[in-house]
Amino acid sequence: MKHDDVRIIRKNRTQGVIAITLFAAAFVIGTYSIAIYNLLAAFLYFIGVLIGYLLNVYYFCRKCPHISDDSCRFVVFGKIACLFPKNRIGERYSYRDVIIIWIPRLYMFFFPRPWLFKHKTLFIVFWALIIIALLIWVFRVCRTCGNEKCPFRKMTKYEYNRESNLPQ
Repeated sequence: MKHDDVRIIRKNRTQGVIAITLFAAAFVIGTYSIAIYNLLAAFLYFIGVLIGYLLNVYYFCRKCPHISDDSCRFVVFGKIACLFPKNRIGERYSYRDVIIIWIPRLYMFFFPRPWLFKHKTLFIVFWALIIIALLIWVFRVCRTCGNEKCPFRKMTKYEYNRESNLPQ
């Protein structure tokens, strides 16, 4: 691998880690906003989101070729995906796979809403973190990913040209 290729992967990995960190911060804010009023609901939210991320890794990340060469843009998810048995690298993504990862996301985004409404600052910060993370994910991480079969990469309608991203 060329030095410039490594620099591009590191840059894109940093953006993936930033996106995950922003999602995690929103998750913590959502959990906190619920815990102020109801510890059981906060615990259920916490467990639900963790299960959702594991489903994401199990059904989505295991098909990505980046986990086999340690170039996963989200780093942590790639490492976790390698722990599951029988990786399915190269398989096509189905509608079921996409639905399975979006149901937990919708749960993460909307379950804490009633509690967040009670705290405008937490509500604004929560949604700002989610929106910024999604923008980074779609416009910075997905657009530079080489996974030809990923529906999120296809969704951006952008063909990655490695030469155009090389430093001048």
